[in-house]
Amino acid sequence: MTTVSITGRNFSGAFPGIYVGLAQDNKYGPSAQDSFGETTWLQPTQIQGGHFSVKLKVKAVAGKINCKTNSRSIRTQAAHGSPDRSQDTRTPVSFKN
Repeated sequence: MTTVSITGRNFSGAFPGIYVGLAQDNKYGPSAQDSFGETTWLQPTQIQGGHFSVKLKVKAVAGKINCKTNSRSIRTQAAHGSPDRSQDTRTPVSFKN
């Protein structure tokens, strides 16, 4: 397990906040929670002036997610079924073998 620091900017900070997590790209979809190996929910109060910073413990392989053999990204998405897709982002990452 590795701890990564994730920062973001230009987020609204609006209710209900955002999810931040490591996802396997070929399984990802805004409602496909099984695409995430690890995720955390950032409440609006954790997004100050459009910025956030969070540490997330990630594993290259977690359950059905295998980020050693599949492309993966740190993703943000609007939380709790919010229709605001402007909060969805993708940042590709890699793991050392």
